[in-house]
Amino acid sequence: MKNIIQVRIMEALRKFSKEIAIQKSDLLIRYNELERKINALTNYLYSLNIPEKTYIAVWSEDIIDYIIVIIAIMNIRCVFVPIDEKLPEERIKMILGCCDIKYIICDNSIYVGKFFKENIIIYNWKKQNKMQEYDVKMEDKLYKENDEIYIYFTSGSTGIPKGVIGKNESLVHFLNWEISKYSLQKGYKYAQMTSPSFDPFLRDIFVPLLSGGVICLLGDDRIKQLFFLPILLNKYKISVIHCVPSIFHILISSLEIKNMNLESIKYIFLAGEEPNIKDLKKWFKINANSNIEIINFYGPTETTLVKMYHKIVEEDIINEIIPIGKPIPDTKVYILDNLGRESEMGEICIETKYCSLGYVNNVDNLEKFVISSYNKNKYIYKTGDVGKRLKNGEVIFCGRQDRQIKISGISVNLQNIEKIILSNNEINECCVIFDKPRLICYYEAKNEINVLEIKNQLKKYFQEVLIPQKYIKVNNLRKTYNGKIDRKYYENYSENRY
Repeated sequence: MKNIIQVRIMEALRKFSKEIAIQKSDLLIRYNELERKINALTNYLYSLNIPEKTYIAVWSEDIIDYIIVIIAIMNIRCVFVPIDEKLPEERIKMILGCCDIKYIICDNSIYVGKFFKENIIIYNWKKQNKMQEYDVKMEDKLYKENDEIYIYFTSGSTGIPKGVIGKNESLVHFLNWEISKYSLQKGYKYAQMTSPSFDPFLRDIFVPLLSGGVICLLGDDRIKQLFFLPILLNKYKISVIHCVPSIFHILISSLEIKNMNLESIKYIFLAGEEPNIKDLKKWFKINANSNIEIINFYGPTETTLVKMYHKIVEEDIINEIIPIGKPIPDTKVYILDNLGRESEMGEICIETKYCSLGYVNNVDNLEKFVISSYNKNKYIYKTGDVGKRLKNGEVIFCGRQDRQIKISGISVNLQNIEKIILSNNEINECCVIFDKPRLICYYEAKNEINVLEIKNQLKKYFQEVLIPQKYIKVNNLRKTYNGKIDRKYYENYSENRY
């Protein structure tokens, strides 16, 4: 039963019963109190006779509530579908429709008023005053390693968002690996920095809970939270951070402005997109004598959180190449060319037993999940990412296949152009898009840039036709809800608006 998330959670809640599980400012919730709250809601949900394997949407502003609700839903062997009230209205409607949601558990039915359907049943669980807190009998449920437990939607930064079905044993496999690999211990404090509507949220809450750690909720005001990030990290004595590189960028900028050091951090895990070399250069300059380890994680939602890792060292910064690394145990990574043959450079394809169960409604399943030609009993997930294998066996990320374009018969990956542009010290972030017949660069910068200087730098690497002809400054590049640049937005953006 070790690969059953429900059993692992309840074991941890009892093992660490007197330890602090969640901290929010002066509010402290211990493991035994969290267990009581989860048991109460689990028993309440049992009383509703909701059929097993039902998709249940979760809608709450309170992260503590979110944690309680999603565990209770898993306890009754149903599937949770997170909703973030900050998501656009159309995306929420898409999620509810795609998953054919019949039940929503929330703490305020006002949130979902505009999404009411006659066949949707809304439970405001906080109004239930008679929820029983007696122990949940886990043996009454026949949990299976292959059970569906959640549905998370991809960001949609390169197309239409798709619902990915999470598998019980796959989530446990990753959690066990991270806790063991980095010797994550009882009492470590974790900064909760991810929206519940994205799957890295699972790392933020379950890695601490299964290892006896503390989930630290830094604050409700996200903008204020990010601005004061170093202060908050030191105030809470944070040990571990999981974040996207865009948050890491804010952290570096704040450390520079405030002339601060991080006092208790042991690990920073980066995932979601390629780290910015300039930010890492600043990091190693500021923290020259630090023992903090920065780990680059790689793994699409479809393969369950993370499937590759690499410890970032100063040599990477000198070479200006940050590998996505090598696979975690029970995972194989192939670099395949267009004919499906192993190659030095090609599509990154992941073979593992611990993958997801594919997409809701089988959308693109046959195209993206294919039977492995190396192991007929396993599937390979075709990531759509281009990678290159180094001599030491590690892999570097070389961009998206769908960002590979051809102009005047010449092929180029737009990400490679962006890398050169980002080497300019004045530019913080950029997005290059193909607006036929030319390339356009949207960028963030504090000061005015010398476009001629950038073009001359690009000429060292690319032919004239591959150099962006128009450069448009924006205050803040539009991001998807998990912090990635929303490239589809800029591809569809009308130049006439400028």
